[in-house]
Amino acid sequence: MRYIIRSGLQVYQAATPQDALALGEQMAAEGMEDVWMIDEGPDGRVISSLETLRYALKDVVQPSQSERRVATSDKPH
Repeated sequence: MRYIIRSGLQVYQAATPQDALALGEQMAAEGMEDVWMIDEGPDGRVISSLETLRYALKDVVQPSQSERRVATSDKPH
């Protein structure tokens, strides 16, 4: 199965849904709008928005290093 991430004319491929989310987040951070993931699986094509992908993987994806740093720096000493 492959995952295609698309924003306008920019098209990339990812191997896993987590990689697709990371790439989509990077594209959004670079100012690209309307980032979509296209999942071409055996049952056909599924198109998801970046927001849908974030929600679907919220319990699977680990926080990034910067998010972990912020979370640990907020603890009282």
